[in-house]
Amino acid sequence: MIKVSSILNDGFKKRQLLPFVLPTRRSRNPKIKPSPDYAIMKKITWPSLPKPKNDDRATLNQRLAVKFENEHLFGIDHTLGIKLQKIIEENAHTGFFLIIGFFQMPFDNMDYAFMDAFATLARDVEKAGATLTHQYPKHVRDLVFRHYEECPALKDLSRIAFKNTDLLYGSDISKLKKVLNSLKKHKTSFVLLGGMVQKQLCTIEQLESISKLDLDETTLRGETLGILSHHQNQTLGLLSQHQNHTSALLQQHQQQFLGLLHQLEVQKKDAS
Repeated sequence: MIKVSSILNDGFKKRQLLPFVLPTRRSRNPKIKPSPDYAIMKKITWPSLPKPKNDDRATLNQRLAVKFENEHLFGIDHTLGIKLQKIIEENAHTGFFLIIGFFQMPFDNMDYAFMDAFATLARDVEKAGATLTHQYPKHVRDLVFRHYEECPALKDLSRIAFKNTDLLYGSDISKLKKVLNSLKKHKTSFVLLGGMVQKQLCTIEQLESISKLDLDETTLRGETLGILSHHQNQTLGLLSQHQNHTSALLQQHQQQFLGLLHQLEVQKKDAS
């Protein structure tokens, strides 16, 4: 009678691995390698693609085309880019730009609800003296901000201008306080991420501190005139002080000269 154990012992020797058998648990020991038969059959049967060549003309043209598309605007995007450049030129020097993020609503008629909330906020912002726009997509803003050389801070501002964000801008920084108060009334749908005031990047805390400043035109004009008149009066005082000192010295030298002349006349009379 033949035993099964003897057949198995004859068929499979110790430390012999079956081909095409993957280990159930990968060992961390680098010395343990798969069977040579499995490695050979893997190279033969597994599909392999040739490595792409860097000098391939089609691949190079495709990369150049993608690069050109990423660095330029076309069609309606080109028109929007020109409008955005004009807005930056009109408001960057004396005004402010804010990045407003909006929350994505998790229900079916989210577009209608969002447009209704956006229209309400836009009306409140317009009453405060600024403009909220949903017209410029992310790729248009990024490209315009990146290539606007007169204000390098816009390039850094694009880092917080994500996909679900809108642009709020105004030409008068004295209206910033009213704009921030309007945004606080719509916290459930919109959030302030940051902004730029007169070409200077600002956090939310810095925007709050700027809005608390007294930025009335009459007050600023009075303070400016006071500063200028102070320096003017100081300069006039210094000039008058030097003038008085000079006149006193001239009078002193004049009296000394007259005294010398009188002494010379006396000496001439005595000699005669």
